[in-house]
Amino acid sequence: MNRAGALALASFGGAAVLTALLFLEFGLGREPCRICLWQRWPLTASIFLGLAALMLPGRLLPGLGLGAMLLTALLGAYNWGAAQSFVQLRECGSAPLAGLSTDDRMDRLLRNGSGDCVDGGALLLGLTLPGWVALAALALSVFWLWALRRA
Repeated sequence: MNRAGALALASFGGAAVLTALLFLEFGLGREPCRICLWQRWPLTASIFLGLAALMLPGRLLPGLGLGAMLLTALLGAYNWGAAQSFVQLRECGSAPLAGLSTDDRMDRLLRNGSGDCVDGGALLLGLTLPGWVALAALALSVFWLWALRRA
């Protein structure tokens, strides 16, 4: 696979993930939490970086696209870890949230949004929606890395 093919797969794969997330939100009414919304920013940036990298030579844009996709994966893993109580959460200037129930902890973390993304009904093969987005972002990072090495 050449650079252009890897960039096309990375960009269109990111667009497919974003399209699925928007369908879940607007088509099925699954309200995203604050971290899920944060996760969309680098995902969206990676799509545009990939399209720009298809037109411009060099390593800068594939490197930025790889960074954006890895940030998407990191935010998804953080959100999944918070939902599974693997991550110690703190609100700014407050005590740890570890002593709270999972529902109370998620309510504090996800102040805006219903938290449908980490709800038990959102589990598919044991992963929440942010976990699946993190896995997809890691998979797409392979194409970004391939394009970076071919630049």
